[in-house]
Amino acid sequence: RNTPDPLRGLDRVGPVIAAARRAGTTLLFDTGDLLQGTPMAPLFKESPPEEHPACEAIAALGYAAVTLGNHDFNFGLDSATRLYDGMPCPVVQSNVLHNSGDPLFTQSALLERQLRDDSGADHVIKIGVFGVLPPQILNWDRAKLLGLVTVEDMVNSAKRTSENLRAQGADLIVALAHTGPAGSPQPDGAENRAHEIAALPQVDVVLAGHSHKTLPSEDYAGLTEVNTVAATMAGTPAMMPGAHGSHIGRMVLRLQKDGTCWRVIAHEAVLLPLQDHAPCPDLTAKLAPHHARTQRFITRRIATTDAPISGTGFAFGYDAGQVLVAEAKRWRAGSQLHLDA
Repeated sequence: RNTPDPLRGLDRVGPVIAAARRAGTTLLFDTGDLLQGTPMAPLFKESPPEEHPACEAIAALGYAAVTLGNHDFNFGLDSATRLYDGMPCPVVQSNVLHNSGDPLFTQSALLERQLRDDSGADHVIKIGVFGVLPPQILNWDRAKLLGLVTVEDMVNSAKRTSENLRAQGADLIVALAHTGPAGSPQPDGAENRAHEIAALPQVDVVLAGHSHKTLPSEDYAGLTEVNTVAATMAGTPAMMPGAHGSHIGRMVLRLQKDGTCWRVIAHEAVLLPLQDHAPCPDLTAKLAPHHARTQRFITRRIATTDAPISGTGFAFGYDAGQVLVAEAKRWRAGSQLHLDA
């Protein structure tokens, strides 16, 4: 159906960001999966970056940096690298490497911003940013990535990259972690290690994702390393803003300078449900041609049938709609179908 989703959407972010920027120095980040998740994704996977709706939205909203998520590789390595190389802001990703061992993306970024303290004095602060994602992309998109990339354990990569950023003069280090926390120490290569990244001594803030949950909230109640009220992991300020544009997270940091070093002495984290905010008219208008093209794409007639088809009974046995989809996939895959030993 062609109706706006009242509960979510990137188009609802604009007014919230504008209000935050009026209040003081603000940095906007994304923790991944920008290129997948809507009917637009397959339609624009071959587009040049300047014509991709995600890239246009990132430019319009003024992101400080973004990282990749596992779903950004669903259309293959060439699509992901082409679109992210053309992003209008720094793209940081430190644990996906070429098979040669060389970085696939820029591993980190050092951003400079001017802050004003309580006395009115201005200071230039350097913010280091890096990103990691689960090594399981080699399983989930095996056919598209095997033999092309290697993926380092997230914690090992985060430790190395955060130490390098501190050596480069970073005053504050933010991890864009496309991963969630887990309930205990995890082995190398595990999927959810955000709490262990937060425990690294050089990491000051963790902005997490991947798990489609929220923090602060009760989603992680019971995990000893997560404070669901104060929004911390391992005592480090942390946030996770849901999925599919359901929320935007706002974290306010209070910093103190000790000699030549800055440290976080207090923070406040709030999740703002985007259902409470109207869409941004400018961004909606900017992306309207892409929306119209997508509507034409998904409503085109591809076949006809004289028999009624429903897709609502698959949980209870034979379902003609699901069988049709399965047969179409098998036909399309053809010789691509194979079994791995």
